[in-house]
Amino acid sequence: MQKKVFVIYLFYRGFAVFSLLLTGVFVFLLFKLGIAAFFPIFWAKVMLNVIGSFFYFEYKSTELPFYYNFGVSKEVLFLACNTFDVMIFIFLIIILI
Repeated sequence: MQKKVFVIYLFYRGFAVFSLLLTGVFVFLLFKLGIAAFFPIFWAKVMLNVIGSFFYFEYKSTELPFYYNFGVSKEVLFLACNTFDVMIFIFLIIILI
């Protein structure tokens, strides 16, 4: 179990630059526009995360067998990275607004 979590962390480490930058921009927009803009901002973030994930998977396609050897599928990597990023987004919203 610890190996799988570490392998997911290794994958997320490269994706984090894009996702955390996106999170910062959307939290700033939400701070400026107010809580009434939460749903459009939330869904824009989710859609851009999914699109960014697909591009990142294409970029890392030669490294995917490494993750498969540890028993972590592409779907698990996708769900873990995007779920963790949405949790960070919601946590920052709760803290800052």
